[in-house]
Amino acid sequence: MPKGTSRRALTHPINFPTVLEHLPNEIIISIFSYLTGIDLVLAFANLNSRFHSLTNQYAYFFDFKSISKTKFDFIFAQQQTNRSWKSLQICNNKDETPGQIQYFCKFHSLANTCPQLQSLSLLDIQDIYKNEDLLVQLLSCTPNLQSLTVKPICATILSQFQPSQLKRLVIHSCRNLVWMTELRQLENLEYTTADVDCTCAAVFAWPLSLERLQVIFTRNEDLRMLQSSFVHLSQLTVLEIYQNAQIPVSASHTIGEVWQQLISSCFPLLREFRFYFYLRLMSTVESITQSFSTPFYLLERRWFVRCEKFSEYSTYTYSMDYNAYASLYSLPLLFQPSITMINGFCVTSISSTLPKDLNNDLLYPNRFSNTKNLVLDRNPTYLDENFRHNNLTHLTVRNSFASHEWMQVLTKLRQLSLTKNARISSDSFHYLLDHAPELDTLVIDCNLLQILTDSWTHTAICDHLSKKIRHLKFHSANNARECFNKHKLSGMLPVFASKCEHLSLSIQSKLDLVIMTLKRMKRLHSLHVHMSEKEHLPMTMDWFDEHKTKFNYWSSFLVREDQDYYFWLSKRI
Repeated sequence: MPKGTSRRALTHPINFPTVLEHLPNEIIISIFSYLTGIDLVLAFANLNSRFHSLTNQYAYFFDFKSISKTKFDFIFAQQQTNRSWKSLQICNNKDETPGQIQYFCKFHSLANTCPQLQSLSLLDIQDIYKNEDLLVQLLSCTPNLQSLTVKPICATILSQFQPSQLKRLVIHSCRNLVWMTELRQLENLEYTTADVDCTCAAVFAWPLSLERLQVIFTRNEDLRMLQSSFVHLSQLTVLEIYQNAQIPVSASHTIGEVWQQLISSCFPLLREFRFYFYLRLMSTVESITQSFSTPFYLLERRWFVRCEKFSEYSTYTYSMDYNAYASLYSLPLLFQPSITMINGFCVTSISSTLPKDLNNDLLYPNRFSNTKNLVLDRNPTYLDENFRHNNLTHLTVRNSFASHEWMQVLTKLRQLSLTKNARISSDSFHYLLDHAPELDTLVIDCNLLQILTDSWTHTAICDHLSKKIRHLKFHSANNARECFNKHKLSGMLPVFASKCEHLSLSIQSKLDLVIMTLKRMKRLHSLHVHMSEKEHLPMTMDWFDEHKTKFNYWSSFLVREDQDYYFWLSKRI
């Protein structure tokens, strides 16, 4: 013990100022610039009045996309006097933040909370975009807005909103874009075609002021329409066009010539041209890359491409050329394509326009390195070497899956979805869990999981699930046999109670089963309950408040859609 220090002083330490508190405001503000608004408030707002004041003045960027309601409420309680927010992202993700946008609009106003807002993102709004009053509240009170992100929406609905200073727009919408021509100040547009509930005809039209345009399309027939719609965009400096579809477009050996002619005649300022196309081969990959081997591409622009031919195995003949497709993309590939595989495939031919000294996968990784999402229609019969060093994070299994060779390479897998028709043995499931250290999301049928865990008695599998799974989603039930009853719940809940934060399940239409779930699951941020019967006692906020003393949750925001109830839950801090 240091000389002069009493034992009492050790048990009751004096609160001396920390090193951080000695720093001048200028340095602290500089530190703040490296953190998000959420991190700032959670870390500093409760320290003392000085830091509380600083977070109210210098917390600018708030992304609430995956936040818990507990933290959401805490941040707004701490930021009541803040008028300096510059960026806000709110989201109605049913699996994580159900009803967040409605909740925000019920208790807060953009005009009051964020009068200086420059960037606004509204995500997963498919259930509210026809609510005109809500959109007016969100989009009509932001005079300084320069960046807007909206996903997904019928684009024509936005025609009534014309932000005067908007420079950047990110939108997932239907294919009718006529209204966009009125956005004469828009410079940066990222557009993704989306299937929304509307009957709009396809009309691709763009603001003539665009300097950067990114388009992601899914329908193969859209490619020609898109090419024709670009001809008046003379201010473009960056053009990106990506195809994210299961149906290929027919490949022409003149594809490079077509784009060269369009660029030369219409885009005098273009510096960057990026693309990804999924092709049905009508010629060799060499003939396709040959059309990108002109002096225009190789010398004048220094734009290089790669084309990979791959063939799926036939179920019946095992012929490597049963179906031949190709991926054609610019280098480096920045897009993350999804891959749907029926029987496994093999890359049989690769052609590139890269110079020999640059033509390697370390400098320019192939498309498999960029692929995050893989769909397996059937058990793959062959593991292509390109997948041995993959970055797959999402795997969907639609049929059988038994290949241990495949499971060994899923080291970065985060989400596993087993459809209702999926088949996997308990041993294979255990093997997969062993080789997926980052797995935290599971989508599965409740009866299948009960079989795989041997009615929750398979210790090794249950231990994996208990330690890994934060997001658990059971398929909606079509009949009573697929629902959770009290017996099934009693077996399932203890397995996931310690880690699971987001739960979706179907239950027999008994409210005591919901109470049982909320009581046993102590870490939930969100809960989705599908009631099996149309005629059932409804759950309301009054019902929740009446029973909340039985739960681990202090409050909830509840969204009801017929037989589906979505709880966004909050615990007392």
